[in-house]
Amino acid sequence: MKKPILLFLCFLVSLSGFCQNSGYGYLQNDVPTIPIEKLNSVVSVYDLDPVFCRHLTVPFKEMYLLDHLLNRKRMLLVSLTGQPTMQNPAMDRRTFLQEDFDRIVTYRSVTIAVIQNGKMIKASGASQKLNEQQIQLLRNADLGSEVGVKIRFYYRNEAVKDFGDGNSVKEGEFAIKPVPNNEAMYPGGNDALVAFFSKQVTSRIPASYITRITERATVSFTITEQGQVINPVLAESSKQPKIDEILLDAIRRMPPWKPASNKKGSRMKQSFRFKFGFDGC
Repeated sequence: MKKPILLFLCFLVSLSGFCQNSGYGYLQNDVPTIPIEKLNSVVSVYDLDPVFCRHLTVPFKEMYLLDHLLNRKRMLLVSLTGQPTMQNPAMDRRTFLQEDFDRIVTYRSVTIAVIQNGKMIKASGASQKLNEQQIQLLRNADLGSEVGVKIRFYYRNEAVKDFGDGNSVKEGEFAIKPVPNNEAMYPGGNDALVAFFSKQVTSRIPASYITRITERATVSFTITEQGQVINPVLAESSKQPKIDEILLDAIRRMPPWKPASNKKGSRMKQSFRFKFGFDGC
C-alpha cells in the first residue's frame, strides 16, 4: 500500500515542477473589428456585424434552443434540395445565416454601449435600425475600445410552438471593436506579443499569488502617433495588488510599436484594452 502512495506523491512533486507559475497570463481577444471609416455609414446592427447571431452570447438554455431551432431550419432547407440530410455534416452556430436567426425572433430593443473619453455611455432603440443617438455614439467612440451591443428579443410563436416559450423576452450580447484602417502593431507581430507577456507576466506571477478571490484583469493603454506606449490604466482589477502591479509594469516595459494609420496613411492614436487571466496550468 505504501508504494502506490509514494508513487502518487512523486507524481505530484514532478507535476509541481512544471507548474511553478500560476498560469495567469494574456488572454487573446477575438472580438470582431470594424474599420473606423465604416462607422460613418452604419445605419443598422447588421452594418456592425452582418452575422452577429454567430457571436451572440446568450445563457446556456437559450444557446441550446437556438442551436436546435436553427439547425432544424437548416436541415429542412437542405432536405428540400433532394440531398439526404444524413450525409450533411453537423451544424453549429458558425454556420448560421443571419436570415435564419431573423426568421425565428422578433426584436424588442437594441442597446449600444460605447466608451467616450474613458466613460461608458449607452443609447437604446426599438429595432435593428439604429436611431440618431446610437449612430452619434458610434461615431464618437474611443478608437480601439469595444462597443457592446445588447439584443433583447422573443421567439416567434410558430418557431417555438413545441417549447411553449414564445412570449418571454430573452437577452444576448456581442461586441465589436472600431479600429484604424491599419492597426498599431507590436514589433514582431502577435506571436512576439504573446511571448512578451509570457515573460513579463506569466513567469513573474507565482502560484502563491493566486487565491480564491483572484479574477480576470483588464489593462488599457494608448499607442501614440509616434508608436510610444502611454497611459497604462488598470480598467478591471485582479483583486490582487501584486498581480495588478505586475500587469501595469509589463505595459510600461513595452517597446515602441508601429503606429496605427488611417486609409490615407496618416498616423493616428489607437487605444487597447488587454485582458489577463488563467490560461493553463
